[in-house]
Amino acid sequence: MSDTTKNGKSAQELGINANGFTPFPQTPTVSTSGFSLGSGWYIDEPSYFRQIDDTVSWTRGKHNIQTGIMINYQKNGDLAYPSMGFTFSGLYTGNSAADFLIGRPQNFSVTSTIVDNGTSTIVQPFFQDNYKVLPRLTVNLGLRYAYQTPWTQKHGNVSTYMAGARSTVYPSAPPGLIVPGDKGVLPGLYSGWKWGFEPRIGFAWDVTGNGETSVRVAWGLFHAAINEEVAAIQTNNEPFLVSFSTTPPNTENPWAGQTDPLPYDPKKPSFGPFPGITQSYLDPNYRPGDIQQFNLNVQHRFGQDIFAEAAYVGTVSHHLYDSRDINAAVYGPGATEDNAQSRRPIFPQYYGSMPGLFSDTDANYHALQMSVQKRFASRYSVQGSYTWSKCIDNRSQSLLGSGAQDPNNWGGPNAGSPISTWAKSSRSADCGTYWTSRAEGSLRRWREVGG
Repeated sequence: MSDTTKNGKSAQELGINANGFTPFPQTPTVSTSGFSLGSGWYIDEPSYFRQIDDTVSWTRGKHNIQTGIMINYQKNGDLAYPSMGFTFSGLYTGNSAADFLIGRPQNFSVTSTIVDNGTSTIVQPFFQDNYKVLPRLTVNLGLRYAYQTPWTQKHGNVSTYMAGARSTVYPSAPPGLIVPGDKGVLPGLYSGWKWGFEPRIGFAWDVTGNGETSVRVAWGLFHAAINEEVAAIQTNNEPFLVSFSTTPPNTENPWAGQTDPLPYDPKKPSFGPFPGITQSYLDPNYRPGDIQQFNLNVQHRFGQDIFAEAAYVGTVSHHLYDSRDINAAVYGPGATEDNAQSRRPIFPQYYGSMPGLFSDTDANYHALQMSVQKRFASRYSVQGSYTWSKCIDNRSQSLLGSGAQDPNNWGGPNAGSPISTWAKSSRSADCGTYWTSRAEGSLRRWREVGG
């Protein structure tokens, strides 16, 4: 394997008549049944963010007031150059390595450059008041407003699917494939969520007045930031990311009798081959997830160095990320792997898989959390904790996970809300420190976790 940035050899340097388009020499990949070689992809990710925070505090009487704003500008870049590749299968000699030696590949493929240049801005003004209502009671009130502009690409190189639409920017595109500039298509393909109000309230009560027992209650609403991958995935669609392949007569002239498609210009688009192109879809109503967090906490001190705590902790979330294929083959009588393409519901003569991104899943978490701590005294300290919890959701995967098991029955009557795959209903832990020698000052520690 050669290092693309230092030791790669371009196709031209190797005597191959094919256009290279990377900023550094890139050795074409070679695949046989016994070995492979080549430089692989060249990838550059120039990403950064800039953030401004400003907070003003004001104390007057029983009030401690804070107000401010956070502005975060994000830029995510991803410039990827897939390497051209030859596949030798033994089609000509019966041995893939022998086909390589005589320069007779079965397949030659190239892919255009992946360009991701997305930007988004988060604006969050807030107000908070810590109000000491009584000497033993403090109330916390706050409100934050969170707005994130939709992720947009600098060059508008994203596409999605819209039922019943026809692109005027790319008239040769298959039905439903649309891009920014087409009627009704937003620059980021989805609208910014303008209802990001985040109230929160809490109070702390000193029950006995001497600090031995306290009760704390809190509730807050929060919104998750939208990941840039939401826009990046849409840059991997035609006509911006296109693959070309051929069965060449030899390694030296893979495009003999044809026009080399590289460098590729989306202004002169290429679509296909049909059927079966992959077209990502982004729900135009995509929005940030909202998370409600709440807790009830009781703390008590026994003597001078033993503290016990019991808490109910909960989280309820809606509009979380989800991905599923909106063009999965529909199962029915006579269904086989061979006729899967014809069973796709959306233009099977054009489209294959259509991975869709949505924000329509839910999750909730509820837990009893207890702990006891003996602070360091008499040469030792001990702490133990126990959590009993339950977490259910529609989906326990990342943004780019495999999605619903049955995309055509997602959220249907048999979908259910199962226990999260990562959930652990019971968990305990204990740890401690013991000072074994005052003279040497040495310590022994232990920690045990169970669940």
